Amino acid sequence: MKVSTRLLALALFATSILFFQNCAKINFSEDLASLNKNNCRIDAVNRDRDIKVLFVVDTSGSNANNDNGKTWRLKTINSFINKYSQNNFYYAFATFAGSNSMAYNVIGGFSNVRSVINSDVQKLSAVNDTGGTPYQAAMRSAEVVIKDEETQRGGKASYVVVLISDGEPTDTRYTKDSNSQNLTEDVQKVLSSAPEKTTLNTVFYTALSASKENTSYLQKMAEVGGGSFMRAKTDSVFDLNSSIYVVGDCVK
Repeated sequence: MKVSTRLLALALFATSILFFQNCAKINFSEDLASLNKNNCRIDAVNRDRDIKVLFVVDTSGSNANNDNGKTWRLKTINSFINKYSQNNFYYAFATFAGSNSMAYNVIGGFSNVRSVINSDVQKLSAVNDTGGTPYQAAMRSAEVVIKDEETQRGGKASYVVVLISDGEPTDTRYTKDSNSQNLTEDVQKVLSSAPEKTTLNTVFYTALSASKENTSYLQKMAEVGGGSFMRAKTDSVFDLNSSIYVVGDCVK
């Protein structure tokens, strides 16, 4: 009887190990999805919809030290556009710099026509890097662009905001808000411009190997926005491909 009991215990232990291993494999295989289970990595999303990517680009004065002439920003953006040039990918651009919530500049609207996209990138390259880093203006630009597109066209589309910045916010709406309530509220406004269709991803870039910039704001934006936070150095082109998340079904 003791032998039978011991064998039964060993059998149960072995079964539990197999069960744990199988569960671990299942969890590990889900790395294509973000923390929001409705979002999927852009290189693995089902292409059954239009994907509209809005680059919101920091053009503040600190870029003189981190990306003088926009070399890194333009190469990184163009690299992504070249990879995703299919007809169902649309692109729009906005910049932010200055001292208030209206200090943003929208460059055209969403387009999948390459000549139009190239023209908009040229306009982006011509914007001067000067002034402060008003994150609220960045949020407002995304809200305005997406809401306008959704109102005019709507349809089956996913919106992907990619906010690219080299610094902390200079607007007191965020810096004096200890519990990030204002930041969370503004990100949610962006998401509500096209509910259940929008993600917010953020990129921090620097020329320094050890930057002292506080990236917690950008990390919080991505967390609330259902996207991802990325960190990059400007000594090489950054591959956004495997880091951006979009609302949609993952390809099995």
